[in-house]
Amino acid sequence: MEWCIPLQKLEVGKVQIGDAQHSEKSLVPLAYFDGQNNFLNLNVFLPKLKVHDFNEKNGSLVLSLKENPQAEAKLNALQSTLLRAVFIQQNVWFQDSHYTFETLSKQFKPIVENTLLNLFYPVQFTPEIHIYKDEIWHKSYTPGLIKPNDSIRLMFRIQGISFHKNERNIWSGKFRLQHRIYAVIVG
Repeated sequence: MEWCIPLQKLEVGKVQIGDAQHSEKSLVPLAYFDGQNNFLNLNVFLPKLKVHDFNEKNGSLVLSLKENPQAEAKLNALQSTLLRAVFIQQNVWFQDSHYTFETLSKQFKPIVENTLLNLFYPVQFTPEIHIYKDEIWHKSYTPGLIKPNDSIRLMFRIQGISFHKNERNIWSGKFRLQHRIYAVIVG
């Protein structure tokens, strides 16, 4: 079992940005250090949010942040901090990168946009994601477990900042936050 940080308690300044790991995909891992505890992964437990949309075919899970402006502000602050880190560290992580902040802002695929949190729930690949609904734990997704307008809480890991490379294996300037959902509580 791993610890996760309730979003309400998460302090963006305590998120640790690692060194770039280059392989097929380049990734900069994230961790969390709160002065006493060092969490090797950035696992976040969200407050109750409403499902805006869920596409069972492609795994797109969109949660509304409209009713929780504090959650939206915290996630936006995290995104902004990581965007600035990419701008500052780009020459260290990728030799000869000189993107402007404005260009990087346009190339970044945010997870929070227009009061919506955009996540990916890999329904087709069926990794073990625990779902608690109607007082029963389900070990995998079955159709209908998550529907629009459901209120849910979920635990997910922001694995790091993932960078898109072109066919010559050079960073294209595009990047996003790589994440994975581990548990969902419906209701």
